[in-house]
Amino acid sequence: MRKIFTGLLVGLWVLGSEAGMLARDGGRPAMARMSERPTAHLSGLEEGGIYTDLPPVLVELKEVTPSMQVRVEVSRGPLRDGERGKVLRGSELARLPGDRAVMTVTGLQAACDRDGTWSVTIILRTPRGERQLATTTFELRRDLRSLDPASVRLDPGPNR
Repeated sequence: MRKIFTGLLVGLWVLGSEAGMLARDGGRPAMARMSERPTAHLSGLEEGGIYTDLPPVLVELKEVTPSMQVRVEVSRGPLRDGERGKVLRGSELARLPGDRAVMTVTGLQAACDRDGTWSVTIILRTPRGERQLATTTFELRRDLRSLDPASVRLDPGPNR
């Protein structure tokens, strides 16, 4: 009798704790919560790349749900912890079949208003908070557009 009572008590505790987690996490079972790891990839900009003009930039996202919001921020210099950049308005998220989405980044050329180092960051916002999905740092050098390519000699560095 004692084993039955203990088994029943443990069973009720497990059911109660899972029901509490389901209510707290929007009714999704534990496996759905665990697999929810959105990722982002920036296409068009390479980490450490040097650009005289900025190319079109596309953000590819995987494992996004309708409750998630994504924004693009740009900041001058390499990204530092806790730093927020300027939000690029007008970049809209297009949801694809399944759990994928794409976003064309607009306003980057205008936001990067002078030569130097810039960082583009993809921020994910969920009901649980915000986190960075991807960051790319690059160099904008519009001043190199006016140079004759034949007159530019890039130093190969110590590894010739």
